[in-house]
Amino acid sequence: MDLDEPEAGVTKMLTDNQATIAIGNDHVTKPRTKHIRVRHHFVRELIADGTIVLQHCPGTQMVADALTKALDKQTFEQHLPRLVGTSTAETEQRKALLGEGGLC
Repeated sequence: MDLDEPEAGVTKMLTDNQATIAIGNDHVTKPRTKHIRVRHHFVRELIADGTIVLQHCPGTQMVADALTKALDKQTFEQHLPRLVGTSTAETEQRKALLGEGGLC
């Protein structure tokens, strides 16, 4: 979405797939990755020029899963504050420091 505001810094893209990060950061074509489409090479270019960075987020902490997968009640309720905007980054940082497991 375009809000006519300049982006501040690098865009973080979270993924729970380590292979995605490895393929995105590796510019070598291998037999198993030669099928990658042109649009994926565009993502590689964005990574190379520093526009985006891929960051690992464990699957148990991936808030977006609540929008794309059937989750058990406990996991859904864990993600709900972030989905409805009642959780702040400060709250998540505090939880992470206290070992309560922040969400990505």
